[in-house]
Amino acid sequence: MSFILTYLLAFALGCLAQIALSAEPHTDLPKALAKAHSKPVFIYVYDSI
Repeated sequence: MSFILTYLLAFALGCLAQIALSAEPHTDLPKALAKAHSKPVFIYVYDSI
């Protein structure tokens, strides 16, 4: 039973690693979100010091 769980965990981690390694970084977040949602997205960042 523990062999099966170990195998499933290794398989899941392998799939996640493959997805993470094939992802391309987004340098312009608003453009990437607009492309993903096909409409403009406005992002408001609140920073208090």
